[in-house]
Amino acid sequence: MIGNSDPGSKFTSSQIREAARIGEQFTKLYYESMDKKRSVMGKLYKDEDSVLSWNGYGTKGSEAIVKYISELPSCDHELKSMDIQLLPDEAAPNQIAYLISTAGTVRYKNMKKTAFNQNFIISAEGTKWKIISDVFRLQETPTNMT
Repeated sequence: MIGNSDPGSKFTSSQIREAARIGEQFTKLYYESMDKKRSVMGKLYKDEDSVLSWNGYGTKGSEAIVKYISELPSCDHELKSMDIQLLPDEAAPNQIAYLISTAGTVRYKNMKKTAFNQNFIISAEGTKWKIISDVFRLQETPTNMT
């Protein structure tokens, strides 16, 4: 699902189409970089303003985030779904910002494939989209649900 299906939404169909394009391009770049080119990950985060919550571990600033990500085992993500919402002005004053929610599976080196959810808030910095907030969580199946 992309955009706001609420008939009272103030977002136009062209804004929703643009959001879909941005979401698809951004997630493709992010997961390709994470899986194959971690050395460029620093370019995706907004300097010292960005925050990361990775499966319960938190850090702030692009340098610290890239250091943490670079220490993770090599991985391969398979994206199953992506949703993007244009944030209203009240949520991100004086800037265009999007909330991107993704879900899929990831396989870390020497580990089994595991489901994950990830949420990003991105905003424009010049002609580039930068991550302001990145929240990642591995999804374990509770033993009473198997």
